[in-house]
Amino acid sequence: MRKIVIFDSQELICSGIKAYLLQHFSDTEITIFEEYPAKLLTFLKENHTDLLIYEPASPELSNLEIEIAIRQMGIETITICYTSDFSQWRQLHHLRAGAHSVVCKYEPLDHFLYAVECALSGKIYHPQTKINVLIELARYYDELKQISQREVNILELMAEGLCAKEIGQKLEITTNTVNWYKKNILNRFEVTNETKAVAIAFRTGLIK
Repeated sequence: MRKIVIFDSQELICSGIKAYLLQHFSDTEITIFEEYPAKLLTFLKENHTDLLIYEPASPELSNLEIEIAIRQMGIETITICYTSDFSQWRQLHHLRAGAHSVVCKYEPLDHFLYAVECALSGKIYHPQTKINVLIELARYYDELKQISQREVNILELMAEGLCAKEIGQKLEITTNTVNWYKKNILNRFEVTNETKAVAIAFRTGLIK
């Protein structure tokens, strides 16, 4: 019998996921946890679990805490991060921390179902569009970690079509300073024009 654990602080979400999975998977035992961390981790440590589906944005849980704790405790289970967070940047962090797949709650339910099927059969599920973004995120990972809030602000204003002088007026800095930041941004992303830099910022979730 397959054993699946669902963790989400929203009772209705947990019940909905359980009902949906039981419609598609026979011979499956599903346990729900709405509280973290002690009871959930103890259960995972003491009971073999084929799959853990969790929402990382729960009040009791810091962003990567569950993945880190599972790895540190040597718990062998596949994990799917089922999140309401659109940010591809945060999703990359979960994959780097050890999540098997990351699925957004706003994606069609058949995407979630296929992710579960893949996980239970030992495969990894990522839509091609997400793979492309994740590859780009990985490429710029170090630079994105180091980018300053001022650079983000300038990228946002660049995306609005403001020139250096207008950006300087908005941020109360000189045009020369704006141009200096712009040069740094282009160097970070290894591009030669502002349009490409803004496109990368949008695709990686740096700006919205």
